[in-house]
Amino acid sequence: MMRWILVLFPLLTFAQGPVDGFFKGKGNADIATGLGKNRSSTYTGHPDSTYNIPFSNTQLNIFAQYGISDNLDAVFNIPFVFGSQENKFQDVRLHLKYRALHIDKPHFKWSFIAAGGISFPASDYQPNVSGAVGRREKKAPLQLIAQLKLRNGLFFNVTGTYNLRWDEIDPALYPALQSAESELLEQTPQDYYEWLGRIGLARKKHFFELFLHFQKSRGGINFKQGEIQPAQLFAVNFLKLGGTYYFGERANGIALNISYILPQAKRNIGNIFFAGVSFIIKHRRDENN
Repeated sequence: MMRWILVLFPLLTFAQGPVDGFFKGKGNADIATGLGKNRSSTYTGHPDSTYNIPFSNTQLNIFAQYGISDNLDAVFNIPFVFGSQENKFQDVRLHLKYRALHIDKPHFKWSFIAAGGISFPASDYQPNVSGAVGRREKKAPLQLIAQLKLRNGLFFNVTGTYNLRWDEIDPALYPALQSAESELLEQTPQDYYEWLGRIGLARKKHFFELFLHFQKSRGGINFKQGEIQPAQLFAVNFLKLGGTYYFGERANGIALNISYILPQAKRNIGNIFFAGVSFIIKHRRDENN
């Protein structure tokens, strides 16, 4: 049996990500498509360098999650970005997440989860054009997740991610960098890490969540207007606050999701506000028997 449910996913490429602390169960699947809007008015290249560079795009997201077993899920996510200069797929993400430890007590459930995957460009999109959200990263996100869920539905989640990168500077920029004798030709894209904290309430008809997402690069350059700079080399740091509210009956529902890049610790990113909504098809194995 297939059901349409209106729900919202974080569509932004650097949102809290497609991997959470909940599992589908063996043979169960969610397939979703969603639409979101990203907008900002300024861009911070460094805490002391703010530029009046507006940013806006519309993003279509395709998401799928399948329960290989009760403790192992496969996750797929890919965004299609409608920008002012390009309309293309950007970075696809494939993940496996495994519940390594699950403690089930009368008043709470405690889970420890390990996840890993791969992300790479799904098209020849250009990261330096207006509207792009990806950087043509080739990386392996490695994650550890701890989640506590109380019997009343209240849950707490802490997720740590280390992104191991092996992408290279866009070859299309080589001639310009060589002619300028740029030192950037000697540099390589840097790894970065993320911390995500989530608190929420999961009930039968209601779901509410607040999250705080921190990202910091291990190195990299700062944006300077008017200079030729590969986007892969930027050190992107941010602190983002967001939330989700969902209400639904058994076969349908609606959710709202918003997020905002806070001024604190911001580097090579805009003051991006995001909002979006998506449809999801849910398939449950038991309903077919």
